[in-house]
Amino acid sequence: MAEELEALCAHDHDAADEAFVRLAGSMHDINARISRPVEITQHQMPRDVQRMTRAADGAWILRLPQDQALSTAEGRLDEDLEQALSALESRSDVSQVILDLRPLGDRLMVDETSLQEVLSRLMTQPLRLPAVQHAFRGGFDVAHGMDGMSSGMRLEGGRDLAAKRPGRALRMSIVADERTVVTRAAWALIQQRRAELFISGSGDPPMVGAMEAVPVGNGREFRFTTAIFVEVEDESKRGRVPALDAADSSSRPLPVAGRFELCPQSRDLCGLTSAGTSSTSMGPIPGFARTATAVTEPESPRPPDVPDAAWRAMAAIKLWSSIKAASRPLTFPAARWNAAFDQAAAAMTEATSKDRYVDVLRCMLASLNDGHAKLMGRWMRARVGEGALPVRLRRVGSRFVVKDVDGSPPMAARRGDQVLAIDGKPIAEAVAAQLPFVSAATPASRELLALDLLSQRPVGQTAVIRVKRGNQQLDLKMQATSARAIEASQSSTRMLSASVGYLDLSETEDLATVDAALGNAASLIVDLRRYPRGAAWALAGRLLKAPMAAGPTHVMPRQGIGEGAVVQSVTTNRAVTQWRGRVIALIGPETQSQGEYSVLLLKSVTKLCTVGQNTFGTYGNVAAASLPGGLFVSFTANDVLSADGKLANPDGLVPDILVEPSLADIVAGSDPVLNAAVQVASGRRSCTM
Repeated sequence: MAEELEALCAHDHDAADEAFVRLAGSMHDINARISRPVEITQHQMPRDVQRMTRAADGAWILRLPQDQALSTAEGRLDEDLEQALSALESRSDVSQVILDLRPLGDRLMVDETSLQEVLSRLMTQPLRLPAVQHAFRGGFDVAHGMDGMSSGMRLEGGRDLAAKRPGRALRMSIVADERTVVTRAAWALIQQRRAELFISGSGDPPMVGAMEAVPVGNGREFRFTTAIFVEVEDESKRGRVPALDAADSSSRPLPVAGRFELCPQSRDLCGLTSAGTSSTSMGPIPGFARTATAVTEPESPRPPDVPDAAWRAMAAIKLWSSIKAASRPLTFPAARWNAAFDQAAAAMTEATSKDRYVDVLRCMLASLNDGHAKLMGRWMRARVGEGALPVRLRRVGSRFVVKDVDGSPPMAARRGDQVLAIDGKPIAEAVAAQLPFVSAATPASRELLALDLLSQRPVGQTAVIRVKRGNQQLDLKMQATSARAIEASQSSTRMLSASVGYLDLSETEDLATVDAALGNAASLIVDLRRYPRGAAWALAGRLLKAPMAAGPTHVMPRQGIGEGAVVQSVTTNRAVTQWRGRVIALIGPETQSQGEYSVLLLKSVTKLCTVGQNTFGTYGNVAAASLPGGLFVSFTANDVLSADGKLANPDGLVPDILVEPSLADIVAGSDPVLNAAVQVASGRRSCTM
């Protein structure tokens, strides 16, 4: 594999093409191939291509090209497709519909939801859709994390697609070539003999499953399978799906009814040639002869537990390409990211163990300096564990101390204990060993994440933390648990005085009960020092004095997931209390992502005063990509501009009033940040605005 990596890193396009051919072969994936995509610059059908064409008596062709979406942003079918489909539904002489699924270009953007809508309107009986076995992509699951199942594999259950067409059933056929992706509903139609498949007379069979195409430069892309369709007899008892590190093409081969032919000049569909005489075969269109054909697919062997050299190279390439295509456009470190790929590609030749493979990817992500950039999945859980020690370690001045303690079991650790070592390693060395694997915008936020990593352990594992308490040095043994109860236990909504209200957005999701509790407050303190739960938008609507105000702007990437700027607007809610008093936000080093965005949002609708410490330095929405080995990576997908049009400070938001808790504050359990905010809210302290 060394020569393949050298060719890729050297940007030798001819050598890279040959390398990818060998790479595709080693994946045992019949869909894996190099292609040179034909760019389609518009999302509408070309004027010289008709959606619906009469093929023969009673037979009509409906074209659903795969290089464009079939629906509008509102979820409706696009206008010309809706007109064609309505025409088919209204005609009494229609007995057969030929679905032409060939792509116009080679981008293979399939709108499966809209395809299902089209099919439902052509069927008189429900269609059983198969389960989908995702080999890489797991989807985001709030309850279980990025991949949902600990195997690193997700099985999306089968379901019935309802039929909406009354009356007589239509005979259906599908036309597909080697560039067509047979998606879920089309696969079900073909396998259940509800539609006949006609393939190219001279080309390869179509691809089956879900595809991903990774750009590899010079107008080329590498395409491979990310999910297949499976039939599960009893999905409620299926258990966990065995983990796979490569796309599996072992689903049943598609039954082929015949071939289609193209007109020599126009290259348009000219006719179908049936391959059999069974009752499910479509009769030939007049004027075309009958031929026999058969299509089989090779079996795919089970890949090794650790991705081989080819798949490890693919992991680096896909990670590099995904982030390059969909990362934030204004602060994206292109030169550093290119260098990170060269280093990772070379390191992959030696990454023959799970730990080394994971570490190469983590180091690659660390070069982004992006607080959203994280590697997740079954191997990461096995590496760092799913539990945590019942303490939270933080830096105070030049010391590392115990900031919070789990109060549920008896604990020997105390707030303010100075941490000297963990598991026999000096704490400074232990933190430094984690830093190369942590991605964050600032040294402070990188160190904070490193401390959290030191606390992560498998549930039940014991750690020894050496602390200094007064003149004593103590070795404290503690066991990792599945959950920590070290968060504040006070009410998230309360009156601090007759005129000052307090609202912790990390504990508040619905403001319906907040209005009654805080309706008489002249000033409101909003705590954003932990991750909020999305109530900032509702709160912003209560702070507006005008009917509408523009919030922060999302600047989308120039390629991959869209381009341009998206402004999230906030609407007033006249049915609830409108706040008119002073608003103070508590911020700190753990205010990140939605927390920082919430600060920008509130600043856009009111004269906000911020109290505390610098925030983490991570903004924008999160994108995700899947990697071989049941791994998933997240990263920032867009920049964020504040309401004044300026780029949000990549090093975090600076508070109007800086308050840093001291060691004495931590020992006493006091909250100087909240105390300072109360002084501002009551008028005893001014805010530097």
